[in-house]
Amino acid sequence: MSFKKPTNYVHACPIFRYAEILLNAAEALNEAGSTADAYQYVNQVRARVGMPAYSGMTQDKLRERIRNERRIELCFEDHRFFDERRWMLFAENGSASSEKSKPIRQQVFNLYSTSVGGEADAPTYSVVANAKHSVRVFNAPKNYYFPIPESENENGSFAWSE
Repeated sequence: MSFKKPTNYVHACPIFRYAEILLNAAEALNEAGSTADAYQYVNQVRARVGMPAYSGMTQDKLRERIRNERRIELCFEDHRFFDERRWMLFAENGSASSEKSKPIRQQVFNLYSTSVGGEADAPTYSVVANAKHSVRVFNAPKNYYFPIPESENENGSFAWSE
């Protein structure tokens, strides 16, 4: 493959994957109070990879599990940033120092990397603090919102009315 002579390659770039649709449905049903109905959707995602089904959880516990399923299933697909903002996890967690006692999967301010070592036939993996950017900065509530482009405003400037 040469990048100097590009050609058209058949490559699917899905906008929505079925697993995301199932997890969206499970999250929506759980948040609406239909926890019993949410299981069928999250369990379809889990069954696909041979994981045991969820059942008998409280709404809060299932919320935590669905969020973790999204973290794992949709990793490397640019969903995490938007999920964290939608769930307002930054306000919930407080600061980088206050969340250190939580499991890594529940931290949003502290950033980690995976260090790979050992031999090729027996690699070892360890989670370490990210060397370049160890902490994320998030200013709530400002960073929960995106700016409105001037092109969306009819006269090009914002006129605040009370």
